[in-house]
Amino acid sequence: MKKSFLLLALVLAAPCHAQIFQCTSSSGKTEFRDEPCDSKSTAKDLTANLQAKSISSLDSIRDGQSICRPEFHTSGGNYRAGTAFVLDYPTRNAKALLVTAQHLFGPDGGMPQDIPWQSMPNQVSGADCSTLARNSRKISSGSALALRDAQSFSRHGNNRDIAALPLKDTQPFAMKLAKSSPKPGDTVYLVAQLLGDSRSGLMHKGTVTGNKAGLLEFAYEGGGISLQATSGAPVINESGEVVGIHVGARGSLGQMTGLAVNLNQISSVLSTLQ
Repeated sequence: MKKSFLLLALVLAAPCHAQIFQCTSSSGKTEFRDEPCDSKSTAKDLTANLQAKSISSLDSIRDGQSICRPEFHTSGGNYRAGTAFVLDYPTRNAKALLVTAQHLFGPDGGMPQDIPWQSMPNQVSGADCSTLARNSRKISSGSALALRDAQSFSRHGNNRDIAALPLKDTQPFAMKLAKSSPKPGDTVYLVAQLLGDSRSGLMHKGTVTGNKAGLLEFAYEGGGISLQATSGAPVINESGEVVGIHVGARGSLGQMTGLAVNLNQISSVLSTLQ
């Protein structure tokens, strides 16, 4: 029995790419194996559950497994804009969501005009999103969801600069929403690839300076960075949980404040999907 618990502990700590089986014999003895159970045992495949936990590691986030560069398919043609990420947020029709910023579906993203939130399902038929990992893979989504009152953060009204597209399959590196919002002074990270700067990695540190009216504000460490094509990227806490969706910045490169849709607003918008 001790051997079984040791194996399970090793599995939970290791990267979850292999299949893991829980095998229960007719006598009730349970073992955990990395190969299929024998014919006399009751088998339970634990692989999906273990994979879902793997993104809790900041190493997986740094590797870019859940962050991607999207190509959107719209009634006006295909185009690339911003950044997106996979969020573990089951809905009635999907097990996970591809999340990004709503303002990308307008002039800020290269479109001739804004696509209203009500028209998103009809005008955005899906997306193909290439992960930022060293061994990049493609994630595909269904049609965009209609998120009530979603619009660019620069417009008047509620800050609901959120777009979501359902994924048909559970992704092994889905990120999770945090349970509580960061406070001023807390450390957060923008997770995104800076164009033309492959040396800085994907994690860009900041310190929270404000969190109200649906907007999370944070000062970038060391002054500022170039943020081209980072709209829609996740902002995470030190545990690797999503606390914001990056939508812009203000200030200069010497003293830049990052802006993100905050956790309360994200939860409020997405809760209407369940």
